[in-house]
Amino acid sequence: MKLDRLLTYKRGLAEDMLNGSGDVNPGDFNIADVVPAADSLDIDERVTLDMALRMSWQHFECLAGVLWTKQGYDCYRTPGAADNGVDVVALASSKGKLLQAKTSGIQGTALNWDAVKEVVAGEAFYRRRHPMVDFEKICITNQFFNRQAHENATLNSVTLLDQTHLGKLLGHHPVTMLEVERMLYSEWSDILPNQHR
Repeated sequence: MKLDRLLTYKRGLAEDMLNGSGDVNPGDFNIADVVPAADSLDIDERVTLDMALRMSWQHFECLAGVLWTKQGYDCYRTPGAADNGVDVVALASSKGKLLQAKTSGIQGTALNWDAVKEVVAGEAFYRRRHPMVDFEKICITNQFFNRQAHENATLNSVTLLDQTHLGKLLGHHPVTMLEVERMLYSEWSDILPNQHR
């Protein structure tokens, strides 16, 4: 609602010939002013494992993207629909990672091998999109993977990262909610111009 009010206000200015402000884009706003803080959290607060356990799937995908960005990769999030089995693509020269992120709000859940199937199925699409990149496949969760997932991951050369690995990554690579929100809303620059075509 806050974003809608800000956009309406900026568009009103743009229509005013005396006070025109030009095109409206996400860069016109401070993300901390636009994005409501979930559960009254400070948007600059460092993400903890406990916070990651409660994240929505969209925020968790963005958390994964930020974690690999901190490791030197240029990351982008794939579309919410028709993502071809991959949630985040991480690129660093001729090396890359294809990430499938799975969340569950039920502590101790052991996820099946759906994540493995998805990232393996999506590999061909992203190899075609980035033909000079040698990709590794990774599935990350805020919970755990069951035995079948581990067996199939081994057979398909997929690395599984569970809650324990996630905690270590967050310890080595501090991430704030602001960084997660920035990745979540980075697609505005792609979405907003298309709405007026």
